[in-house]
Amino acid sequence: MLRRSLVDQVVAYIRSAIANGEWHDWLPSHRKLEKDLQVSRNTIMAAFVELKNEGIVEVVSNRGYRVARSPATAKAVRRTSAVAVLLPEPLSRMRPNVGLWVDSLRAIMADAGVRFHVIVNPAAYRARSASAVERLVSSYNVACWVVLRGTREFQRRIAEARLPCVIAGSCNPGVKLPAVDIDFRSVARHATNLLLTRGHRHIAMMRDVTVEGGERYSEEGFRAAMKAHDAPGVRTAVVPFKADVDQLIRAVETCLERPNRPTAMLVTQSYFYLTVAGAVRSAGFRIPEDVSLISLTDDVFFDYVRPKPACYIFDPDAFARKVSRAALKVIKGLPVPPTTQYIIPNFERGESISPPRSS
Repeated sequence: MLRRSLVDQVVAYIRSAIANGEWHDWLPSHRKLEKDLQVSRNTIMAAFVELKNEGIVEVVSNRGYRVARSPATAKAVRRTSAVAVLLPEPLSRMRPNVGLWVDSLRAIMADAGVRFHVIVNPAAYRARSASAVERLVSSYNVACWVVLRGTREFQRRIAEARLPCVIAGSCNPGVKLPAVDIDFRSVARHATNLLLTRGHRHIAMMRDVTVEGGERYSEEGFRAAMKAHDAPGVRTAVVPFKADVDQLIRAVETCLERPNRPTAMLVTQSYFYLTVAGAVRSAGFRIPEDVSLISLTDDVFFDYVRPKPACYIFDPDAFARKVSRAALKVIKGLPVPPTTQYIIPNFERGESISPPRSS
């Protein structure tokens, strides 16, 4: 099924807000709606035009848009709750997959008659206490927060504040909150076993130590797979770096200078794949003939990389559906266990893996 256009979603959102009595007289400015909904000015203006053509709003010169009448369904619609996605930075600065699942979630909530907000609040992620989290979010009338990842300390403060929420991404060790996440343990285990069955015995994982959650779970899956494989000569190397490109390049170069260099590497995040691939080539090695590479996540630019990276394809619509089911339960006051629901990505073999030359 094709996803509803953003204009349709904005129109549905505004109709619902008017019908629910949120806006009696004047609509918010297009700038406020752009910020709240994280859509462009053109999208907002197109939605205004459609609502004007329907006779729901009217233009008042130098004033803005005034409510002309409530939608025909107003009497049948009871006041709905709202869900908000909390982000540390604007969607335009985040990975494309985040925008895709947020877009899908917006459509699902519009169909369910639930108001939807995207709130960018870096200060919330830096809050130093549960009370600070409460103060930052108290100005929003939201029944459920969908919180994008966050550090362990941030998630602990959310739990202490008893914020009605669902974590979109990895729930950090020691934190008990409802969450939806990629099953990074299973992904790393599958990737490692794939390389082992192709004859690789020395496999390295490039691990960003500045990130908890998913990176840690990927390492656990990698180590579990290596430990379970009892073939002689199997060597494990978890190569740490601190989210710095130059440091990552040096780490790859150091690995490849060793006499027992790895014949395969796992890259936990897609945005580091090009850095690793470039460092491998600069060191005089070929992909995949000399070094096989697998990315545990995917990205849109992979279609333009050759050899095409082997990676795990994330389904943003499936992710949004799981998040929506948990969020709607929170809105209805139903119990949601503080556990993680997992998404299993699909493996795409690509062109970046082959048996080692020595096998």
